Amino acid sequence: MGGALLIAPSGTLDGEQADRLRRVLASREATYEGLVLDLRDLAGIGEGGVALMRELRERARDVIFVAGPAARDALRQVGDDIVIEDDLERALARHRLA
Repeated sequence: MGGALLIAPSGTLDGEQADRLRRVLASREATYEGLVLDLRDLAGIGEGGVALMRELRERARDVIFVAGPAARDALRQVGDDIVIEDDLERALARHRLA
């Protein structure tokens, strides 16, 4: 997968789950160049999840969001300058070594 970290949360991304994901990302920050956040299995995204996605965008890290139906609505609140993919393979292809 090259220099990307793939994270695929499930359930609802809010509150405690957003904090847990934040800690996981912080603990691995030095080990990846890019992040692929696969949000297709999420049932919903609350304010805590939206706040986390805004933080990721503001860090100017190479972040690609793979969106399902629940994620699309929440991602509209994050900003217009984010990268959203529908296909995980396409998102990962950006990070594969040539």
